[in-house]
Amino acid sequence: MKLETYKTVKQFVLDLLFPPTCASCGAIGSFLCASCASEISLAEPACFICNARKSSGSICASCRAHTPHLTRVWWAASYDNPHVRAAITQFKYHSNRVLSETLTDYIVASIKKRAQAHDVRMPKDAVLLAVPLHPKKQRARGFNQAELLARRVANEISLPLLAPGMLTRIKPTDPQAKTGGREKRAVNVAGAFAVHPGRVNEIQHKTIILVDDIATTGSTLNEAARVLKEAGAAHVWGLVVAKG
Repeated sequence: MKLETYKTVKQFVLDLLFPPTCASCGAIGSFLCASCASEISLAEPACFICNARKSSGSICASCRAHTPHLTRVWWAASYDNPHVRAAITQFKYHSNRVLSETLTDYIVASIKKRAQAHDVRMPKDAVLLAVPLHPKKQRARGFNQAELLARRVANEISLPLLAPGMLTRIKPTDPQAKTGGREKRAVNVAGAFAVHPGRVNEIQHKTIILVDDIATTGSTLNEAARVLKEAGAAHVWGLVVAKG
């Protein structure tokens, strides 16, 4: 039996024994049912900080003090949407890795919508990079959700993906969701990242697209952007499934 056939048969048997259920409503048949998916709207491009509508999605000059190292952040949907929140929770905290496909679809659809409706595209020199987890947290979780998303986004939009290890998380931090407001979150992640000194040539004068599942204040993305720009990156963007 060919490997491809074996995988198909194996998946068929697994689906019979453990049918996929919707991450939001629990309906059997898919990991996000058509009914719940129909209630998720793609976000309109806007400034990440003040939400002022901007076709480029860039951060306003007056808002830049909050995230000075980020050029822009693109998000596909709002974390306030209960179906988006349920899907990310199942994916991130309950090891439902298959949901990376569904969540990636929203990111890619959002990128295509920006190109078609607003003629805004990612730079040709852009490279994707997953926001890393601290090794201790990754061992506990078993995977880095940002890596799964970044890998699929790279395949879908044909952009290079920097291998893990380019950017590392050198300081364990408290979960941002359990940390207070913007200032406390910025302090929480200060000094958390480092660029591999032997790989700085991979980011010189390039636009780095940081991929993650969710951004709330942008503190994590901004701190990662800071060390990347200090290492020679020209610009750093954020690309996430949802804005919290």
